[in-house]
Amino acid sequence: MKWTDKMLLMVTALVLFSFGYYISKRFDDFMEQSNKQFPPEHSTVVSIASEPPVLLNLSIKTLDSCFHINPCMEFHFSVRSFRQLLQKISDGTVDLAFISDQSIQEVPDNHNLGRIHIKNPDKNCYFWILWNRQVSSQDRDRILLTFENTFPVEKTTFL
Repeated sequence: MKWTDKMLLMVTALVLFSFGYYISKRFDDFMEQSNKQFPPEHSTVVSIASEPPVLLNLSIKTLDSCFHINPCMEFHFSVRSFRQLLQKISDGTVDLAFISDQSIQEVPDNHNLGRIHIKNPDKNCYFWILWNRQVSSQDRDRILLTFENTFPVEKTTFL
């Protein structure tokens, strides 16, 4: 290999590395600008718990559509026992609780709990969404309205 070939190879490598650096710098600037549009302090967290984990699976498409409402919304999912779920919903730690149709009879008659009875026609299954009406949350209410608009609602105590 002649010295001119080596020189041409070094110049080509230098140009490629420089171009890669330029592209990565532009991408960093773009990401920084995007993060300025949606600062983390404006993001909201909605805590969703479920008694059986399958109910989270049934609802994921509807929850995904909520990002169009608020792109800074974060979901924190958890699976809890029925008693833990009632405790967390009562003290406001959990915003929404998904309860199976079989477990709803065990929910005490509490006027502070809002309830929506949802039918998922894709899976031919019913479930309940519970929330604490004493805790106000605009994002939670938007999610509830999305569920009401997406699925057939059998019963509700929204207000």
